[in-house]
Amino acid sequence: MPRLFLALALVLAPAAALAQAAYVPVAGAQHALSVATLKALTVPTGANYAVVCASGATVYTSTDPTFTPTTSSGQPLASGSCVSLVGAAEIANFRAIGTGATLDVEYHQATH
Repeated sequence: MPRLFLALALVLAPAAALAQAAYVPVAGAQHALSVATLKALTVPTGANYAVVCASGATVYTSTDPTFTPTTSSGQPLASGSCVSLVGAAEIANFRAIGTGATLDVEYHQATH
């Protein structure tokens, strides 16, 4: 039985370390950002984590630099839903569009 606990501890340790990552807010949040046309984010210096929330209608998004979302294709983000973007590249590659939709974005920086 002790081996089982050791095995579980080794498997869960990386997840626990990730959950303990500390983030501090970075100035430059974007609120009520219209995405009636394709938009990228204006990322403040030092931001490496972002929380993006949709309002008003479904927003179609992508972090794939080779794909451009449209008002009917991409990763759908329903109104009232949020998504986390982790890492400077993922944030920089984020694109969104949605008829009648807006985004609220808050930026953070890891402290570890």
